[in-house]
Amino acid sequence: MPLEPAPVCLSFKCSPEEFAEMVERPGIIPAPHMARAFWVALQNENAWPRQEIRER
Repeated sequence: MPLEPAPVCLSFKCSPEEFAEMVERPGIIPAPHMARAFWVALQNENAWPRQEIRER
């Protein structure tokens, strides 16, 4: 979770395979400064359904 104003609302780590799949979704981007470690960032709360987040 960003502590300073940022264009993302949540970031999390993925496997390399998940990373490639996730960044193809609208509203999900490689996490600033952490993409090389396979982190993604949600640009808004609706980018990924809450149920899928809970299952993760």
